[in-house]
Formats: sequence, structure tokens, C-alpha cells
Amino acid sequence: MRKIILTADDFGFTENINKGIIESLEKGLTTELSLIVGSYGSEQAMKYARDAGLKNIGLHLSLFDVSLGEKPFRSGDYDNALENWETSKLVGRIEKEIKTFEDYFGFTPSHINSHKQIHLDTRLIDYVFNYVSKNNVFVRKWGDFDSVTVKKRDTSFIDNKISEYSIKTSDYLFGFEYDFENPPKATDAYHKLIENTKEGSLIEILFHPGYCGEFEASLTSFIKQRESDLELLCSNEFEEMLESYRIIKASEI
Repeated sequence: MRKIILTADDFGFTENINKGIIESLEKGLTTELSLIVGSYGSEQAMKYARDAGLKNIGLHLSLFDVSLGEKPFRSGDYDNALENWETSKLVGRIEKEIKTFEDYFGFTPSHINSHKQIHLDTRLIDYVFNYVSKNNVFVRKWGDFDSVTVKKRDTSFIDNKISEYSIKTSDYLFGFEYDFENPPKATDAYHKLIENTKEGSLIEILFHPGYCGEFEASLTSFIKQRESDLELLCSNEFEEMLESYRIIKASEI
């Protein structure tokens, strides 16, 4: 039987987005929350997770920290950081995010992934993979839909690193399937993707559920997509489609 992890990215981005992600967990099908520790809604998100005793919460590496007067990075900011920052600065930011998570919760993240798949960058991949290997943490692989930033990378190099470190990751990564006029078509699209995988595969599907207002619109181009993902994760059609598969948390791998 195919096993599927359903991950909600950007937990902590803003309080409005937190509201949608929490709804996708409590009323929907989300099995993993992926936390940003340095954004506008991070404190609220972390308190919710700790008060609820959640263990299925991982770390969404982002490089930015609004407490330093920075705004959330967008694609160009990541391109600039990966091209121009010293390796020590990049690794230092990642180390700080991991330490913030561990100090607050008292345990390691259930998984690690990142904005724009920065954890797969050639200057960060060994640090990240060494950490997840030592701590038996699930890590996100690359997907066919990945950003232009990731497309510049050699995916065979990434796959070789996955083998070298013997890390826990999925066989397939899916996401970004939308049909704003007819949401059930997104369910059909995911069903086709899943059915085209090998029987017994481990699949991660990433989502960005959330509510968005004017503040969020000033920070991200993902607006309708977040509301669409939330609707999908809470829909009967999507739930019924997934009944043929085993829905799991990262800790169950």
C-alpha cells in the first residue's frame, strides 16, 4: 500500500495563515505542520503546537528573521542569499533556526524542509543532511515542480547525497495542483499522480493552506492557492480519494 504524508508548509508565516493551517489539522487531513521560526506568526504557532502537545511538527527553513528587521524573503531574496552570502552566514542562519526550535520544544523537528528548497543548495545540503541523518529526521527531497532556483541544481547530485547519508525521505514529492473554478479537479489531479507511482511508495504532498488578507498579499503571491489548499484538505472528495492509501506522519516511517 502506498503511504502518504500530507504537509502544511508556512506555519508561523502570519497569524491569518496559522488560522488556516490549524483548521487543516483539526478539521482536515494534514498530518505534518512545517514551522517557520522567524516570521510574524511564529510565536503564536509555536505556542499552539506546544500547548496542544504536538509532535508532528517540523522545521521550514527560511533564512529570514523579522526580529532583525527583515521581511520574509521572496524568490529574488533567496537567489541573492544563495549566490552572495558567505557559507558561514548561510549555515549560521540554519543553525539558529534549528536551535530556536529545539530550545522551545525540547525535541528535534519531525521533519525538515525549506522555502524554495534551500536546504538542497550545494553549500547547505551537507550540513542539513548530516543533522537529519544523526537525528533520524525525515527530510524533503526535490520535486518536478520545484522553483527556478532549484532547477539550477543538479538533481543527480542531490540524489547521490540522499544515498550517501542514508536519510529518510519520500520516493515522490507532489504539490501545487490547483483548479480555482472546479476544486474537485485538484483531487483528480493528485489521484492520477499517486496512481502513477509504484505500489508501496512513500509519497509526500505539500500544501500551503491559510487565510489571506491585505497584509499577506504584501508578503506573498500565494493568495488564492492557500485558500484552495485549505478547501481541498477539508473536502470530502479528497478524503474519499485518499481512503485507498495509508495516511501517515513522518514519525511513522
